Amino acid sequence: LSIASSHMLTHYYLLDILKNFHKENPSVSIRMENNSILETVRCVLDERVELGIVTTPFGINNGLEFIPFSTMQDCFLAGEEYLSLKRKVVTLKQLSEYPLIVMKEGRITRPYQERCFMSRGAKLKPELECDMMALIADFVASGLGIGWGDRRVAEETIRLHPTLFIVQLDKDLPPRKVGVIKRAGVTLSVAAQAFLKHLRTL
Repeated sequence: LSIASSHMLTHYYLLDILKNFHKENPSVSIRMENNSILETVRCVLDERVELGIVTTPFGINNGLEFIPFSTMQDCFLAGEEYLSLKRKVVTLKQLSEYPLIVMKEGRITRPYQERCFMSRGAKLKPELECDMMALIADFVASGLGIGWGDRRVAEETIRLHPTLFIVQLDKDLPPRKVGVIKRAGVTLSVAAQAFLKHLRTL
């Protein structure tokens, strides 16, 4: 079974699934590749792996089948430098005036982040850009700004750094789907078919 996935998606969405799948199918060997979402898509299209774990939007739809199995909720994580926001409800337009930490240009997530701001009459003006979501949480914990990230990552970061908090927005960001991509119309290996069957039981 060959799977490509980002480090964040593997840690927060895939690891427990793989653990249970391996218990049920101990004879199946698993080969993992850690990549960005864009590189994961390329790995599947280039037949380097059979399956990829991605979030929507993942950019390329032609030739791929997407099978969702979970949802991701984006949020903003802040530290004690921004305590004035802790008990407030803010808009994205108001938040755009603060130093924001987001994914860097060139990552598939970045245009989605910019569209979210534009849809609410604001412009994304990042203070700091990262190529990994886990780094955003680290930078927030260091007091470098307010980070845009996945709620699961944010909640784990808060457990490690209790002074951090999730900023309350007047309207939640739209949830994204987490799922598996495969080449459309291609017969998968027995192992990959078993994995997809396992996912459908969740």
